[in-house]
Formats: sequence, C-alpha cells, structure tokens
Amino acid sequence: MRDLRGPAATLPSVRADLATISAAKRAFDRALFASLDAGQIPSGQVEADVRSLLVADNQFETALERGAAASATPGLAAATAQILSTGDGARRAAATVREDLGLPPPPDDQA
Repeated sequence: MRDLRGPAATLPSVRADLATISAAKRAFDRALFASLDAGQIPSGQVEADVRSLLVADNQFETALERGAAASATPGLAAATAQILSTGDGARRAAATVREDLGLPPPPDDQA
C-alpha cells in the first residue's frame, strides 16, 4: 500500500486504498462478530470491550467508505478529519481488547 500523503497518491489510488482498508476491516469484524455470536469470546468485560471495538470499527469503516466514495479532492479532504478521529477511537478500542487478552500492543504502538 502506498503512502496516502505521498507524491504518488492520486485521488483514484487513495480511494482504492481506502476501500481496500475498509473491506479488510469489515471482513475481520465479521469474523470477530461470528466468534462473539458463537460464544468464543469470554463473557463479562472482554465481551463488552469486543462489542465496543465492533462499534468503533463500524464508525471507522463508514468514514473510510465516505473517503473512498469522494469524487474530488475537496471531498476526500473533508472526510480526512473523520477518518483520523474514528480511526483513533478504533485503535484505542482494539488496544483495550488486546490488553484484555494479554496481548502486547501492535508494533506501531510500542515505544
């Protein structure tokens, strides 16, 4: 995936990348929801945190899809703040679930 801010980032390429990211996140969330539905996620706080993650991811995916649907650069620019904000919320929710499960933070979150 190319740098979305780099010189090679054209509107069509950025739109395609945002759509790809959204589709991958939706596929992951479908699998996570299926695990939740099948009772494979511990009940209690872990389950509540996974549900919060699914809500945060849905907001992020919606913002990504809005950016991917932008027909002009100003529309993409307008979607950027929402993508960044909802992405940060999804990242925090994922970090909570990782902590619940005793997993380390992702490599990009480690100092």
